[in-house]
Amino acid sequence: MLKVGGIAVASLAAFLLCLAGLLYLCLSQSADSLAQYGLSVLNNNFTGQVQLERAQFSRKSLVLEGVSLKLDDGEPLANLEKAELDFHWFRGLIRLDYMAVLGDLHLHNLSLTPEIDKSGRFNFAQLNPTKPKKDKKRWPWEQYFSRYEGNVSLDNGSAFFRDWSRGDFCAQLDKLNILVTAKPAHKAEFEISFVPLQKANSWAPENGKVELKGKIRLDIAPDFDATLNLANIDLVRWSEYYHLPQAVRLLGAQLDSQIWANCKAPTWKQTLEKLNYGGHVKLSHGSIMAKHCQEPIENIVLEADIISGVASIKRLKAQFADALLSAGGKVYIWSPSGKIKDWQGRVKLDATVPELQLRKLSRALGMKVPISGKISTELNVDGALRNPGAKGKIKSAKLAYADKEIRQLSIDVSWKDKLLTIESLKAQAAQGSIQGHGYALFEGSKPQLVFNLNGQDLSLQGISPLGGHVGQFNVSMVGTADSPFVYGEGSEVGGFSGAASMLESASAQFMVLGDTVSLNNVRAHTNLGQATVPYASYNYKHPYLYASVQTDNLALPSVSVPSIGSISGTVSG
Repeated sequence: MLKVGGIAVASLAAFLLCLAGLLYLCLSQSADSLAQYGLSVLNNNFTGQVQLERAQFSRKSLVLEGVSLKLDDGEPLANLEKAELDFHWFRGLIRLDYMAVLGDLHLHNLSLTPEIDKSGRFNFAQLNPTKPKKDKKRWPWEQYFSRYEGNVSLDNGSAFFRDWSRGDFCAQLDKLNILVTAKPAHKAEFEISFVPLQKANSWAPENGKVELKGKIRLDIAPDFDATLNLANIDLVRWSEYYHLPQAVRLLGAQLDSQIWANCKAPTWKQTLEKLNYGGHVKLSHGSIMAKHCQEPIENIVLEADIISGVASIKRLKAQFADALLSAGGKVYIWSPSGKIKDWQGRVKLDATVPELQLRKLSRALGMKVPISGKISTELNVDGALRNPGAKGKIKSAKLAYADKEIRQLSIDVSWKDKLLTIESLKAQAAQGSIQGHGYALFEGSKPQLVFNLNGQDLSLQGISPLGGHVGQFNVSMVGTADSPFVYGEGSEVGGFSGAASMLESASAQFMVLGDTVSLNNVRAHTNLGQATVPYASYNYKHPYLYASVQTDNLALPSVSVPSIGSISGTVSG
């Protein structure tokens, strides 16, 4: 009995070996013909063309060389130098499963050319079946892949991406390496790395690197655990692609980060709802040029820890006009619908500038401000991430305006929707005080200003060449900083020196527009009498004076007038 059984097993083994040998002989002799036949069937069933230079079959592997993928119009999509598939015949015989015969798949030197045309059409999306399937059921690829054990690897790949819809944007990836290890029970591990080619500069002399590693199950969607490492990534080129707001231009930034993510959800639509993620992000060597500024915001450094939609800013530093800014806070991101396109965000940030030179600040902003000294600033940012608001306080213990000392200064400001509001301004000088409020609208080529100042008992020493003081005044300014319209009124004006000492007190309304100063309702009390000037106009660029004067028993001093002689007496009317 045992002898008969042994003969039967030996006969079956011999038959299988002969069958395998015959199959191997047929495949090895006609590998190219079979491959070309398979390609013809494939090309007839979808809108694209796959070409093959050479196919070679051996006992251990199947090798394909010179594989290319093109659209019907000849546009290249992908080129593969070599593909090699290993065979495990004995494993397949034991398991009686043809999928167990398939071993490692090695891909060498794959180059991809993804492209978006001016209409926004993606070239790879044009690969479609020529005949729509009557049965719309999805092909159960997980069932086949779950029975596959082995490595799928790609080494030395590359990709050249071009987007004509965004002004011929180009990006190139090099040293693309992929390793996917398929394991039993629908499990797989993957490693992906590539180098984004970028221009060498002072902060990023070398190309960056991207690494993605993780695990995934193919029978449940989604079920994965992955980590993403970014090193030395230059963000300037990508800022051009994603179109930052026009008011900001990114001059430099390097990104380094370590991000992890995991998810286990019943459907892909619930991915964002069930997604857990976190990590550490560092941005360094940042430089931004803001609209209306003459100098960039430099040396920007940002470090943040991220946990599922909340970014805790551990360090934020920047430099502007030789002043250092430091800040900290939190950023919140979420999606009410669970879709990425519907994301929303909120930011809460506290920032301080311990010392800022006003002369350097005015130069950096391209504005002439006749105030010198140092100020300190506190800023609170709160609101929607796309358009946050801000409130701040500016303080100074000592400033100087035209060599006039300002002992105390306090300004409360706020920012919302391009509108800078000065809610309160208070300044205390050696003699007198000033209060004010106003706003600046940063829209268009030049900021539009509306501002009001009023004060009491203000000394003009150091401001006016004749000295003097103002009991009360109110000044308003409307327009741009380089061409404002100024108007107001003052009273109890006097205390001048020199020839103007005869003026005991005066009050007037005034207006400044361009190069012309206009006075209205001037009432002057002098030691010689009283005078009223209903209207006066003076152009200080092209000296010209026009005035209408009314007097009441104004005694004139002896004045010598050429060709007339000396005039003295009393003037009325």
